[in-house]
Amino acid sequence: MAQRAERKRARTDSGTPTAVAPSGPGTAQGPSERRGWLWGAGAALAAAIAFAGALGGDFVYDDLRQIVANPLIQTPGRVGEALASDVWAFMSTTDAPGSNYWRPAFVAWMVLNHRLFGLDPGGWHLANLLLHALVTALAFGFLRQLRLDARVAASVALLFAVHPVHVESVAWVAGSPDLLLSAGALSCLWMVLSALERPAWWKWALAGAGAVVAVGSKEVGVVLPALVFGAVALAPAREAAAPVRRLRRAALVALPFAALASAYFVVRLAVIEGFSQDAPWQHGMVEALLTAPTVIAFYLRQTFLPFTLGPVYPLRPLGPGDLDAGSFFAPLAVVVAALVAAWWMARRGAVQAIGLALFVLTLLPALNIAALPPERLVQDRYLYLPLLGALMMVVPTATALLARGRSMERAARLTIIGAGATAALLLVQTVRYTAVWMREDTLWARAVETDPGSASSWAQHASQLRRAGRAGEAESALDRSIGIAPMPPAMIERADLRLAAGRTAEAEADLRAVRASQPSNPLPYERLAVIEQGRGNLAEAERLLRAGRAAAPAQACGFSANLGVVLFLQGRRQEAAVELQRAAALADRDISPVCRTGVYYLGALRAAAGDSAGAREAWTRYLSLTEGFADAASVRLRAEARRSAAAP
Repeated sequence: MAQRAERKRARTDSGTPTAVAPSGPGTAQGPSERRGWLWGAGAALAAAIAFAGALGGDFVYDDLRQIVANPLIQTPGRVGEALASDVWAFMSTTDAPGSNYWRPAFVAWMVLNHRLFGLDPGGWHLANLLLHALVTALAFGFLRQLRLDARVAASVALLFAVHPVHVESVAWVAGSPDLLLSAGALSCLWMVLSALERPAWWKWALAGAGAVVAVGSKEVGVVLPALVFGAVALAPAREAAAPVRRLRRAALVALPFAALASAYFVVRLAVIEGFSQDAPWQHGMVEALLTAPTVIAFYLRQTFLPFTLGPVYPLRPLGPGDLDAGSFFAPLAVVVAALVAAWWMARRGAVQAIGLALFVLTLLPALNIAALPPERLVQDRYLYLPLLGALMMVVPTATALLARGRSMERAARLTIIGAGATAALLLVQTVRYTAVWMREDTLWARAVETDPGSASSWAQHASQLRRAGRAGEAESALDRSIGIAPMPPAMIERADLRLAAGRTAEAEADLRAVRASQPSNPLPYERLAVIEQGRGNLAEAERLLRAGRAAAPAQACGFSANLGVVLFLQGRRQEAAVELQRAAALADRDISPVCRTGVYYLGALRAAAGDSAGAREAWTRYLSLTEGFADAASVRLRAEARRSAAAP
């Protein structure tokens, strides 16, 4: 009878059971509750320990472009331009948007990190690590606000803190939008519920600030109003209220956040000039619907059985002719079973119901399969915040099941013991996988292991092999990439390898194939011009460069830089000066190394004309523009510019 009475008391004013009764261990009565903050601090500390290995990591993948080669975040006078542009605007040499992503809070975060750490990757990794620890602490605080027992809340936070699926978001600097979104959303939800319980203006201010960060960090932030509505409608309250009244209050509270999300969406439409840019791939809504069960099943597996981890996975869009037991019907059965289980758990308590909303709403944008590249249909980082929702369903439900036949106090104690044992296993996997993201070579070596059918991963792996001086292995990797899909970047890189090996005819074949398939691609024109220049055929080199500039006007800076050199070699110095000055005028906006060589050669031209001051000015500017550039040509020219600028 006592146990039955305890279970009966474990219901909120909305009539849904909670994992811990408000009048029992869930309130600040026992010693564990008085020391509740220590549990949260322990989970945050575990988050820092789990990913501490990332502190020695390099900039990898998108970091090298978004941070190292991004003049918008590095130049104080261009911060406003950076905030008002999409995140890849620095790559565009025109006024057209460079991507679908307008994330002002993320850009502001990058600006702040650059001011604090410059181009030292250790500082950026430290910022990510601290941000993940903060998210863990906020998750614990939010769960305590939902009146969850401190040990049960700590169990959820601990599993969240050390889960290996977070490596992509935490160990990769460019994964910080997930961290920022989560920090903003959780602080908003926590402060909204706290303000409704004990009103204070500063709580509403923090909730608003959190909402701004969440919405401005990642597009999925637009679901925040729905999360606020669900949390307010379902969370335990001090005073009982009729369902209609609770729903009305939830709608009123969510209204200003909906206005914020709407304002963001309207501004985003203006910034990226539409809802989204056209995708170059072919899969559409039919393929997206057929592939959805496999994608959802993948995320469920990564949540509960994270044994296989990599930057890419062998999952591709399914067409009507691709449906079989393994690729469609088995994943569909898993998804149906998961939906039934989730619904059953959500009916057991407010925490579980809010967890279901958090999982579904924040993962929903990742199911926009038609907008995702065929080789990137799934990514671990899409699970960062949804994972918390899944744990909010599973862990309190497990505690409630453990409480049958025993006290809730003992069930909570067993829960934290079980969570600690599970976290230890997850920690080992996290530490191992974090090491993969510390360097480019290990990252792409893992990529071709987890998805050997990825053409882009083989091309990236080949680039790393080439940088390591393993030209033969690099060419073999490129052959494999091109065998999967003849992607122009891989064919260009193979042409470069063949040129370096003196196999000019084979290189020309690759370059002409790229030019035939992509007439607006500037790279084959540049490479073919270099070949003709090496043969002494300067007129043909000039013709190719002018043709390339006409075909790819957005790359005019690089073509002008090369034209200046070819014209100088023909003795046409005045025309060469015009082209190099044109390149120099565009060099602030065009971040390509080829474009910025124009500034170096302008210095050489001025030195040849006897203008030593002008030459020194150009070389100094070139050194500033190419700070952090690691390609071989830039390293060589930077050394020459530094030596020439210092010469008397």
